[in-house]
Amino acid sequence: QNNLGVMLLETQDYPAAVGALEKAVAAAPDMLSARLNLGNAYRGAREYPRALAQYEKAHELSRGSADALFNLGLVHLDGELPPLSAMDRLQKARKCMRYLQRSLSRTKR
Repeated sequence: QNNLGVMLLETQDYPAAVGALEKAVAAAPDMLSARLNLGNAYRGAREYPRALAQYEKAHELSRGSADALFNLGLVHLDGELPPLSAMDRLQKARKCMRYLQRSLSRTKR
């Protein structure tokens, strides 16, 4: 289901991708890539709070995941996340990007 979801993401069929990826996450809740892909599908469908929840779960599963941090930053930048103001979203995105920079610098060593 994860691979099908990725293929559907590539075609920008976000509702179908969400369906496939929700099944993938249900079958393997600790699969990091399925969580990230489901977050991407939700973000593509402009369901920003749901995307945020998946990215946060992905971050919990793998604290050092550059992908999770990057996507957390993105969803704060392009998402409408009530009750956060635009400034609050920007600050959260900057925080995620700082963590991302630290994470990437550790992997280069």
